[in-house]
Amino acid sequence: MAARNRVGFAVVGLGKIARDAILPGFANCKRAKLAAVVSRDGKKAADVAREFDATAHYSSEEYSECLAN
Repeated sequence: MAARNRVGFAVVGLGKIARDAILPGFANCKRAKLAAVVSRDGKKAADVAREFDATAHYSSEEYSECLAN
């Protein structure tokens, strides 16, 4: 399936379950893609976005921007 036809999801909260189970699962999804990650810590969000190939990252203060995207 072409990337543009996949549904984009944002993961809000980057704790252990998100990093160990949810985020790695997106690598195997054919109909979904990890579009964004959100964390209270903006640097953590940026690091996790790079690690899991998310399109965007946001701090919790930027949550409304994530929703608008």
